[in-house]
Amino acid sequence: MTMSAAVKSRKVATERLARAHYTDAWLYDRRYGRRSVDIAYYSALAKKAKRVLELGAGTGRITLPLARAGVEVVAVEREQALIGRLRARLARESLATQRRVTIVHDDFRTLRKTRGRFPLVIAPFNALSHCYDARTLAQVLAVIRTRLAPGACFAFDVPLPCPETLAYDPDRRYRVGNATGSDRTRYAYYESFEYDAAAQTLLIVAHYDRIDPRTKKPRPNDQRSFVLPLLHRMHFPQELALVLDAAGFSIVSHAGDFAGAPLTGDADSQVIVAKRAK
Repeated sequence: MTMSAAVKSRKVATERLARAHYTDAWLYDRRYGRRSVDIAYYSALAKKAKRVLELGAGTGRITLPLARAGVEVVAVEREQALIGRLRARLARESLATQRRVTIVHDDFRTLRKTRGRFPLVIAPFNALSHCYDARTLAQVLAVIRTRLAPGACFAFDVPLPCPETLAYDPDRRYRVGNATGSDRTRYAYYESFEYDAAAQTLLIVAHYDRIDPRTKKPRPNDQRSFVLPLLHRMHFPQELALVLDAAGFSIVSHAGDFAGAPLTGDADSQVIVAKRAK
């Protein structure tokens, strides 16, 4: 295999890992639907801006609370399965809320179908973790910069790399709990972690082992058992600050949680607000 073919093959594999996690909108909702730690934070920013471009809207976990609060939201999402779920959820909202949401099937890395400039752009819940190298992140930031109105802010969050997690044994599965599929099949839910230090990517594999209704025990080899991979780029704080600076942003705040706590080594998230540099 030539070098160019190897690079292309690696990109294809990476893209498959990036998208596989989002093929089942039902499980996505069941897994993340109760997450609320970031909703108040993005709602407070959005209420001041009144109009928001949301990158990686998913099934509307952030979108719908913003729209209910009176904010106009342009919700960008590239996965059709998640868009279908978002549309179904939006249809159950009031007409006023529905009118405030514009759903755009687009890739936030290019925003080719998204028009206009906004007083606030947000990329919640690790969206930028799907930028798998510094060059791609810089290119995405350049695109986002063109969507910022004068004086606008760009707010996002990504995980703070945790040394303990990065050192997990990739052959070990960690029990998380139980899950229910859209067909009401019950699963035992595990996760495994494999860190590539050279690429700075963490492969998180969700293992769904069907629970036998008779024995009540997980069956990993059952034909209805399956796995869903999730690939995240680990953005270290100093690296992230340098890439933002090189892309023409100045950091307004770089916090360790959604309440504004200082970024320390034991934080789970990096919560960042940036503006176009003068």
